[in-house]
Amino acid sequence: MIDYLDIQIGNQADTLIAVPRFQAGLVAESCDITAIAAIIEISSNKTSSGKLVRVACLGDSITRGYGYPDKLQNSLGANYTVKNFGFDSTTVLLNTDTPYMAQVEFNMSKYFLPDIVVVMLGTNDARTDYFKSIDNFVSDYLSLINEFQVIESEPE
Repeated sequence: MIDYLDIQIGNQADTLIAVPRFQAGLVAESCDITAIAAIIEISSNKTSSGKLVRVACLGDSITRGYGYPDKLQNSLGANYTVKNFGFDSTTVLLNTDTPYMAQVEFNMSKYFLPDIVVVMLGTNDARTDYFKSIDNFVSDYLSLINEFQVIESEPE
């Protein structure tokens, strides 16, 4: 089971994100696609509109290369379109060589106008050369989330 760190965004009681707390030995295969799909289906009220619900998967090489967005698409079915915006070796931390917010995939994910955003970042932030700025992890994560809260699709 994956342990989650809940972060409240702003004053809205219904706006809560769950950030996985990565523990030693946790690998991409531990990500429960069925659970993520169920959370998306339960939390999304957008399928009743009759349009495809757009899901953006942001992350590092675990997102880009291990295929969980494809598995998520299969689990969610035809009412959803899931797009992979992963980029290798990227970080949440802005003070690194490869912050996610500096990548083309970040901007592409916003132009996709997602209804739902799934973020799987944090593994590379634990590297010893980046860990010196780990105190900025939550604030940098919130900065990334805030970038999505202002786009016109108002993603969850």
